[in-house]
Amino acid sequence: MHLPPSRRVSPAVAKQLLNACPRGQDHLSLFEYMETVLYHPLIGYYMGDRKRVGRDRNTDFYTASSIRETFSRLVVASIRQLLGEDSSRYTFVEFGPETGSGILGGMEAHPFKSNVTVLPGSTLDIPALSIVFSNELFDAQPFRRFVFTSGCWREFGVRIDRDELQWILLPGQVHLEALPRSAAEGYVVDWPDGCHRLLTNIVRQPWSGLFIAFDYGMDSRTLLSARPQGTGRTYSRHRMGTDLLERPTEIDITHHVAWDLMEDILGSHGFTGVRLLRQEAFFMQFAQAEIQCIMETSPQGFAPEKQSLMELLHPGNMGHKFQVLFACRPQN
Repeated sequence: MHLPPSRRVSPAVAKQLLNACPRGQDHLSLFEYMETVLYHPLIGYYMGDRKRVGRDRNTDFYTASSIRETFSRLVVASIRQLLGEDSSRYTFVEFGPETGSGILGGMEAHPFKSNVTVLPGSTLDIPALSIVFSNELFDAQPFRRFVFTSGCWREFGVRIDRDELQWILLPGQVHLEALPRSAAEGYVVDWPDGCHRLLTNIVRQPWSGLFIAFDYGMDSRTLLSARPQGTGRTYSRHRMGTDLLERPTEIDITHHVAWDLMEDILGSHGFTGVRLLRQEAFFMQFAQAEIQCIMETSPQGFAPEKQSLMELLHPGNMGHKFQVLFACRPQN
């Protein structure tokens, strides 16, 4: 099969990638490559002190957290509705916020016991009673890339040759139970391995409460049968690309999560009432009173708060593109 073209890379990045290679090797799996260029403490895209999220031309993408005040109000209202009890007993734990204070940072007050943010590269023992929240966290985890060629599945890797990155196929066949036995020649699957590892690490801790994740994805059946070029994408200056080796450490890499597999992980770790809703439907079901309050207290005509609601709820904006996975784990 024909491999994508190679890419030049700075000597500093090449050095760190070579350091990440197993002893005696000059290549990484795509998963290991992404771990390095996204989360390496010295060069990782998400680890640097830069502005990544926002609407200006110097940022790479924007999320619901860019509309922090309105988004925060709707999230808090939804959580209180879902808990159905005194939320002041719970610690709000936000994983992977782009701002140090997370979505609650702009609120004058919040109804939770405390607010804790978990930044990339850090660890945390989740408090016994917690609300574990994330917004576009799981799509930003490393993934494995497989391709069906010559009658079997093979895994993509990246060779570091001085200052050049080259796509390679790693030795041996891939044997993953979820993969179909056969597929069209050249069919690519971007398998959300990092997403599953992170979720498992979060839910294996012995906490009780609410899990809620805003993200975008699809079911694994669609992933394996209707996305022949994979779902991995890059974002830079609000433009989407497909070359995952382009400008490493300077560009965002993302992919679609497999919602049904995440649901399975939650269910196997004692979570009940596991549900997936479109963002629009989630807020309309659990934050209806807050939406009405925003509408009633906003000025007549054009108002920023109404515009924010439109972006978060309208199917043509974020309302349909993003989904919400949520579940509860009762106290023992």
